[in-house]
Amino acid sequence: MSADADFRLAVGREAGLPERVEIYDTTLRDGSQLEGISLTVDDKLRIAEQLDWLGVDYIEAGYPGANPKDDEVFRRAASELTLTHSTLVRSAPRAGRRAGSTPTTRCATSSRPASRRSASSASVGTTT
Repeated sequence: MSADADFRLAVGREAGLPERVEIYDTTLRDGSQLEGISLTVDDKLRIAEQLDWLGVDYIEAGYPGANPKDDEVFRRAASELTLTHSTLVRSAPRAGRRAGSTPTTRCATSSRPASRRSASSASVGTTT
């Protein structure tokens, strides 16, 4: 690490700033709901690859069970995506709420080192 980077970390710590910020992206869910936008399954998979390349930590890709396209995204992601940094996650509704308005359930598509993932991100399970 350079002296400049060491200095910035020290100043950040002194100011009470975290050393790292995790990014949670909803482009594939919220971004695809704009008028005139209709992403294909292939579009969503390619966008996920690019978000992974950019270093996004979590990519919310929709809610399987809500529609056939989201079902296919997660089915194909399991075999076609090799994410080196990101973890693909899905929206998870709570009782009485619509899909996408609550915490997430993670999908096992990340090849990130285990030290960068929680145990729950390695398998499908609900977060709270």
